[in-house]
Amino acid sequence: MRAHHALVVSMSILVSMRASPVAGQHVLDTPQLAAALSREVNRANARRAAIRDALSQPRARRIASALQLDRREVDAAVEALAGPDLEKAAGVADEINRQAVSGPSSITVSTTTIVVVLLLLILVVVTLK
Repeated sequence: MRAHHALVVSMSILVSMRASPVAGQHVLDTPQLAAALSREVNRANARRAAIRDALSQPRARRIASALQLDRREVDAAVEALAGPDLEKAAGVADEINRQAVSGPSSITVSTTTIVVVLLLLILVVVTLK
């Protein structure tokens, strides 16, 4: 699965590269391309890790159980996330993770519940695509 993401990212980088006005030169040389590709893959993996952290919260596990979601399918959906879907889910996960660190309050708990449900719904939709 990671090889697929690396391929998608590398193709995106290659397509976005344009030749410079000087013939034979490119915007990025091979080491720069490799570094850019590595940064993007690491960033996507970090975003997926944030999602997995949020989904490991007890409240998220309870909601997933109530929705009868298979943990393996959820994990596979997280691995399959890319592009805007990854960013949306990671943004929600960041909020959940921030709230988990700051401690619960009556307002935070209800907000956390809504955010967790939205994250799980995003993952289910992505899985069903």
